[in-house]
Amino acid sequence: MNNSIKIFLVLVSIIHLSSCCANVTKEKTNGLNSGKILKSPTAIAENKSIITARVEEIHLNENGSFIIKAFISKVEGDPSYPNLAMEGETYDLTPNFRLDDDKKIISDSEKNKNLSLLSKQKAGYEFKAVIFFENLDGWFIQEVIKD
Repeated sequence: MNNSIKIFLVLVSIIHLSSCCANVTKEKTNGLNSGKILKSPTAIAENKSIITARVEEIHLNENGSFIIKAFISKVEGDPSYPNLAMEGETYDLTPNFRLDDDKKIISDSEKNKNLSLLSKQKAGYEFKAVIFFENLDGWFIQEVIKD
């Protein structure tokens, strides 16, 4: 009698555990079909910050690309996007130029002209821009805002 009760309890436990595992699998499948699959666990949703910044340094490369080290003096949020920039911080900002099909910078684009003008500025120059953060690649200037 004692052995048959043990076997019965083991069978009930196995059935119960297998049904729990089946439900978890169904939940995972439904989650994958929701259309919001993250590329990596640390992926960040699209974000945008409108900032006022002061140029501290400009690092030019031989190929003409540049990075602006800028102190963020003011941050304005956009209710449509998460805001990741923080006032009082210094960021290395890379211009996000508009490119053609051959991955070359479009020279007659007003956006690109305004971004290029930043490379000619001196330390202390203040500007207003839209920036965003991209995981693994850092901070980018989407566009310069002209007053």
